[in-house]
Amino acid sequence: LTAAIDAKDSYTQGHSQRVSDYSVAISIEMNMDSEFIHRIRIGSMLHDVGKIGIPDEILQKRGELTPSEYEMMKQHPIVGETMLSKIRTLRSELAAVMEHHERLDGSGYPRGLHGEEISMVGRIVAVADAFDAMTSDRPYRKRMSDDEAISRLRAVAGTKFDGAVINALVNVRQSNNLGQLFQNGVLENARRESAFVIRD
Repeated sequence: LTAAIDAKDSYTQGHSQRVSDYSVAISIEMNMDSEFIHRIRIGSMLHDVGKIGIPDEILQKRGELTPSEYEMMKQHPIVGETMLSKIRTLRSELAAVMEHHERLDGSGYPRGLHGEEISMVGRIVAVADAFDAMTSDRPYRKRMSDDEAISRLRAVAGTKFDGAVINALVNVRQSNNLGQLFQNGVLENARRESAFVIRD
C-alpha cells in the first residue's frame, strides 16, 4: 500500500516510512507501551494511503491548489479510512489515518475534531507528518531546515499541535535518539514485528 502511494507521488517517496519512524521515536520518548508503539508503527505507515484516490494532477501540482482542488485533497483521510475499515486486522490503526490532519483548535480536517477528541495516536502522527512535510522538498516549495520546522511547530504548540508531542520530537532530535534507535535496532525490530502481524 505504501509503495503504491510512493508510485503515485515521487516527490513524497519515503514520506510514509519517515513519518512512521518519527512516530515510533516520539512514542518511545513519551514512554508509550509496546502495544501502542506497535499500533502507531503500522498506522503511521499507512496514514496517507487515501492519496491513492486523489488525482495525479492534484498530488503533483507545482503551484498552489485551487479551493476545489484543496477540498478534494482534504478527502484523503476519508478515502483511507474507507479502504482500511474493510481490513479487520487494521481497524485499531484507523486513528492515524483519520486524525493526522486534525488540529487541537478544531481547524483541521476531515471532521474538525477539538482537543481531547483527537487520540494520542492522531496527535503524534500529526506532528511527525507536519515535521517531515516541512523538512522535505515538495513540487511547490523547497524544504525548510529542521530548526525552522521545529520553530514553526513550537509557535502553534497547544493550539494546533500537542505541546508534549512537540517536546518529545525536539528531545529526539537534540539527543540524536532517532539515530540511536536505528543503530540499536529498535525501529527495525518494530518494522519486522509490524510486517509479521500484517502477513499473519
